[in-house]
Amino acid sequence: MTYTHMRYHALENKLKLNVLSKVSNTPRVADDRKYYQENIRKISSVDQFMADNRLYAYAMKAYGLEDMSYAKALMRKALESDLADSKSFVNTLHDSRYREFAKAFNLSSPQKSLQTKTQEEDVISRYLKSYSKEEHREAFETQYFKNNIHKIETVDQLLNNKRLRHYILKAFGIDQQHISHSFLRKVLICDPHDPESFVHSLKKDAWIKLANAFHFEEDGKTAKNGLLTEKQQETITENYLLETSSFLTKKIVPLDQSYYKAKIGSVSSVTHLVKDKRLFRIIKTALGFDSTMTPSEFVTITTDKELAKGSGVSQVTDFFNINAYGQEKNGKEIQSVEQTFKLLELYEKHYHNHRNKIIKDSIKNYKKTLQNIVSIKDLSYAGFKSGTTVKDKKIQQPIEMILRAFDIKAEELSKKEFHSLLASDILDPHSDVNRSRDQRFIQLNRAFNFDSNGNASSPFQALSEKTIQDYRDSYIKNKTRFLTQLERKKNEKDLNPEITYFEENIRKIHHPDDFTADKRLVHFMLEAKGIKPDTVTENLLKETFTSYFNTPDNFIHTSNDYRFMEIVASFHFDANKKLSRNSAHQIQSPENIMKTMHLHTHQILEEEEGKKDINRRLALYFERKAPTITNIYDFLSDKALYQVISKTLGLSSYFRSGDIDKQAATLKKSINIKDFQDPEKLKNFIKRFNSATNSENSVLIPGFNSSIKNSGIFSLIQSLPLS
Repeated sequence: MTYTHMRYHALENKLKLNVLSKVSNTPRVADDRKYYQENIRKISSVDQFMADNRLYAYAMKAYGLEDMSYAKALMRKALESDLADSKSFVNTLHDSRYREFAKAFNLSSPQKSLQTKTQEEDVISRYLKSYSKEEHREAFETQYFKNNIHKIETVDQLLNNKRLRHYILKAFGIDQQHISHSFLRKVLICDPHDPESFVHSLKKDAWIKLANAFHFEEDGKTAKNGLLTEKQQETITENYLLETSSFLTKKIVPLDQSYYKAKIGSVSSVTHLVKDKRLFRIIKTALGFDSTMTPSEFVTITTDKELAKGSGVSQVTDFFNINAYGQEKNGKEIQSVEQTFKLLELYEKHYHNHRNKIIKDSIKNYKKTLQNIVSIKDLSYAGFKSGTTVKDKKIQQPIEMILRAFDIKAEELSKKEFHSLLASDILDPHSDVNRSRDQRFIQLNRAFNFDSNGNASSPFQALSEKTIQDYRDSYIKNKTRFLTQLERKKNEKDLNPEITYFEENIRKIHHPDDFTADKRLVHFMLEAKGIKPDTVTENLLKETFTSYFNTPDNFIHTSNDYRFMEIVASFHFDANKKLSRNSAHQIQSPENIMKTMHLHTHQILEEEEGKKDINRRLALYFERKAPTITNIYDFLSDKALYQVISKTLGLSSYFRSGDIDKQAATLKKSINIKDFQDPEKLKNFIKRFNSATNSENSVLIPGFNSSIKNSGIFSLIQSLPLS
């Protein structure tokens, strides 16, 4: 084995035995690291960062830009560039070191967002599901009523059953909030047929109907002929569905049709018809009228054919036999059997249209309105009117959608309480929202981003938006590294499902275990870092997280692969593995702070080793850089990489004088850049280089060292971490 080869592998073994830790613990390196770690978190602007020469110099050295430290104007432009803009200053530079440096910092203010896309979609999803939950709840309570109402033997037994009592009062449209047990008992045991009875003194139809529905003796026992008839039971369940349903449902349609058939025969005029709210609602739904149409508007349309034509609803008069005054025409009934059949047929066909339109328009309005809301006050006053129902409106306002999404009734919260819940710190166990112990309120708080003053704030999530974007870009880059432009375009479409899944679900992570349990998220982030998922176990990830939380300051030196360090440190979790705000808005994320310190330590190590043998330095550089190369021309344009290729392949000194395309074609025959993605093949290539350069182990490569200070190649060699 050659001297260089032995020295290279000796160094490799030392690295595996934590030689980095030894370098890091030397007084000068440890002092610089401690200063950087403690003070970088205090920086909030470019000016502060560049004014602290010690911080600035540390970072410049870490990213291989030490020789450019004097060019502060250029570095400022790089830091202030918009990385997402392909035409921004840093993205127009050919040297990728500047972009890597800029990516390591976040000197812009955190973007404020009332809701992220994921939060918005969560609220909308909850809102949509609320209707199916409502139907399920109605069916469940109705079945309970049917199963238990005939088991009642006394009025007190009925009133003591909260579910039955609630169901019955709801069916009769009675607010039970301030009604006593004794009051209800008096209503139920009195004789509704006696005009002098207690219930008639109340002068309210709902109480009289309630008394009529149940048969109790004066002593409170159930009447001998039964508590209620089958017809009365059917009426109660029908009324309950009508009272509790926000929209028409399949169960209500046949009930409405039966009601319509029973009532329409007794109607003699349009004016009489619209007084029955239920009949009027059925007609509006069947004929496609807006739910907000008033009775007077309907009367006008039905008695004025010209106006009806102008309104696009001339067919309305085809369903009724009425004269110009809206009355029965020529002694006929206001609607024939055939007309009734056709109208109810349309009703069954169109009943869901009203619901779907309101939901669709409400969601559209929600998205539009929230774009202009910047505070809890704005949100709580966004069209909210207490006491209105969905059936009465064209759309639901944002606040109503939100309350419905989280199953919260408007009367449960005052505006002050609503503000307090949303402005609460979810991390504070003593905050108002956590003291409520109500999961509805806790989930409501998580759905929005407000600060303690009630103003829109930056999203509170496991990964920052910037980090999410970085992982997305890295994933695409690694997946399309060796593809042609046409292949890359096709492949990116295939990647979209995984990218979408990552972006939607990473924002839902609240604990490390949530992440490690989701294989698709884990695989995505591993592949974004160039790690093959099948080489990583769930236990390894959990152990890595544990190591980080137990010894965050030393974690950088205990992780065998710095890429795992980057993944773990990119999450905003505290020592208790809970989401933390502290790291979410810093100039550098914990991930990039660790990465910077990791790179800086490597620079020191390489400086020391490079003094002994420049070929070892080239070998280390090639080991780090080669896996990132995507085309053969990069080897030709990078002086240090080319030296390794040239010496290994034994290329003539005249090779570089030929046509660049011919050089590339020749190299393609000798090397496959995909091989450098395989650690073993990469290691074997470096062994060949070490063998080829043994005779030069103490002689610098001609032209290489002399061009270091001018070209920045030396610092570029230093800019990347060891594998």
